[in-house]
Amino acid sequence: MVDKEVLAGCFLCLVVGDRPGEPLLACGMAWVTYHLPGPHWPDGRRGYLDGIVTDAPARGRGYARRIVDELVDWLNGAGIHYIQLHTSQAGRPVYEAAGFVDGRYPGMDLITALRDR
Repeated sequence: MVDKEVLAGCFLCLVVGDRPGEPLLACGMAWVTYHLPGPHWPDGRRGYLDGIVTDAPARGRGYARRIVDELVDWLNGAGIHYIQLHTSQAGRPVYEAAGFVDGRYPGMDLITALRDR
């Protein structure tokens, strides 16, 4: 699925590293989601940010904020101006600083057991 979405221009992953062979410092991704159209979003496309993580020793250097800004710019460049995400309390300040506000639809999850065939 990722290969297909990357080739279609619907998925972007950014990483921040130090030197070759050393661990990643931070990463994040964005993709395009499709929903029923509405008056404000006639094509039904929305952006979604996920997996924005900074390694503990690298926090406080602005990596997450830079990743968020670049992902938002990429989505805006694709004509997508409705962007969603779910956050932890620890990540909330990064997103608020980038202009995100509480959404209209709080997130919920349902995970069901895989059924034997």
